[in-house]
Amino acid sequence: MRLRLRRDKHGGDLQNVARGQGGTWSGVEQAVVYLGAPRALARDLERRLGPGNLSAAPPRKERRVELDTIELGLERSGARLTWEPRSKKSGLLEWTGADGRGAQLELRAPPAFVSDLEPGPLRQALRKTAGLRRLIELREVDRSERELRRLDERGKTVARVVERRERFRRPGSGASWSAARSTLVALPVRGFEAEHGELVAALADVRGLARANGTAHERPAPGLPFRFEPLEAWPRLERGRPAAGALRAIALRQLQIVQAQEPGLRADLDTEFNHDLRVAVRRARAMLSQLARAVAPGEVTYLREQLAWLGSVTGPVRDLDVLLLEMRQLEVELREPLATLAELVEERRASEREALIEALDAPRWVEVQALWQGWAESAGCEIAPELGELVASRIERLLRRVQREGALLGVHAPPDALHGLRIECKKLRYLLECAARIVDPGQHAQCVSALRGLQEVLGAVNDARLQAERLEAWAKPLAKRDPRSLLALGRWIERRRTAERSARTRFAARLAALAGRDTQRSFEGLCAQVRSSELAP
Repeated sequence: MRLRLRRDKHGGDLQNVARGQGGTWSGVEQAVVYLGAPRALARDLERRLGPGNLSAAPPRKERRVELDTIELGLERSGARLTWEPRSKKSGLLEWTGADGRGAQLELRAPPAFVSDLEPGPLRQALRKTAGLRRLIELREVDRSERELRRLDERGKTVARVVERRERFRRPGSGASWSAARSTLVALPVRGFEAEHGELVAALADVRGLARANGTAHERPAPGLPFRFEPLEAWPRLERGRPAAGALRAIALRQLQIVQAQEPGLRADLDTEFNHDLRVAVRRARAMLSQLARAVAPGEVTYLREQLAWLGSVTGPVRDLDVLLLEMRQLEVELREPLATLAELVEERRASEREALIEALDAPRWVEVQALWQGWAESAGCEIAPELGELVASRIERLLRRVQREGALLGVHAPPDALHGLRIECKKLRYLLECAARIVDPGQHAQCVSALRGLQEVLGAVNDARLQAERLEAWAKPLAKRDPRSLLALGRWIERRRTAERSARTRFAARLAALAGRDTQRSFEGLCAQVRSSELAP
């Protein structure tokens, strides 16, 4: 595998992008896409921008496969990931960031996940957008393009515009190409935002061009197994709204999120569908518990029990997914001796997935959805308490509980006690997320930052402990199949135990930060805003 950082003449390379420098810009400083093919673009631009300051690069043609996630995250951000077969045994993976910088990587096959790439700047840059999502072969593209560069008096490129003509088809299908479509993209150059704005203004007057709605202008994606539009975690909320109606709206949104994940979970496209489903279930359960005063006693008890069932049937697969994801992150020297363990985990996962799909195919899941939706869409009792007052009071109570219970724990606290505190922190986090819909973002961010620090430590302690225990449970079946790998397993277990001890040493400092006076004032200010009679913007 060979990596080549591609550095354009405008400066910067992939390392800059990976560190968060050179990202997309706002307003007219972003890449702007137009539909159409003007007959005399260079002449039109010279007439509007002045003669002699345009340079045409040689036209080029290419045929590649474009990859993206189910959410089209790369395309929506203005980035591009392509695969070009070079022979039967290798090909070229090319990444281009939203600002034109990128890299090329020679591989034997296109990666299915970012984690399939060796550690390095390309993997780091892609992870920010693709995360743990599967990289899907969206489309095969037959493209011809020509680039015009606007130059200053020193001959330096200050703006770029690319004319493209493309045809599409499903990757590997050998099907007929779609009708050709023409687009034009105005690309910014860092440090010359004003010149890019002038180019965009000039293009507005060119005949035959129509500005597209954003950079992701509905290019065909025949490789997508299904359309997936991520939903916001929270509906629109208002402080002065009766909490009962708000709780129903929150519950309905979580159901919509769960239902949106089901096709990807059933197809086993990637692990994020099950993860996001479980997060929505936890969020719904937490809010039904924390805002229970808004409804009649016992009104949502049965619904919460059914949501707990859904969490239980999706849990085993998620636990195994986490183990496999962690295994992929191990260095080669430790990962390779554990290949047999990976096989055992995959076999167990296949069995657990069968059980999960059986549960989703059973009548109970249909009944749970009907119960969930029926309650969320019912009229309910639209009286006091108001949402703002109830959320604020619950935040105050949970914060005191977390601070009080945390003060009783130390570096050697029992695992169950730390796990219990972690659950309370999660409930508080969901309340803060709810509050974020109705308060000033700055005030909310300070509170979340303080809580997140404690959550990270508690999560690290719990995850490391559970993983060590689960790895120990794999020792017996692993010994039967491949005794030689037990040494590597022992090294991994000890590494997780060390990680737990290290996380425990950070507990006191993170708790102190949450209990500090500055944090207390932030929470007081947040709750005052949440209680305000003004409506959310």
